[in-house]
Amino acid sequence: MAFDSLLVLDPAIRDWVVLPMVLVVVLVGMGRHYVQTLIKTTPVLTEHDLTEIRCKQTLQQAARLRTHGQYLQHSAFQKRKTYFTKKKTGVL
Repeated sequence: MAFDSLLVLDPAIRDWVVLPMVLVVVLVGMGRHYVQTLIKTTPVLTEHDLTEIRCKQTLQQAARLRTHGQYLQHSAFQKRKTYFTKKKTGVL
């Protein structure tokens, strides 16, 4: 059997079957997207949550300074260390 014959699609089939199927697929995809957008809840952060996040981030910064402080100049390390540990104005 030779492949020289082409598959010809009847215009009526194209108009009444294929195009509506494409339209349905596109509309279902758009509908799914908008339903997921409506269902998705946005997190509500309270002041307590923000304070807790800031505290954790500050502790992480101090831990990174302690871990990687050896790569800084001594004066730069001392400034950052003072920022965290100063008696009355330090972050920690």
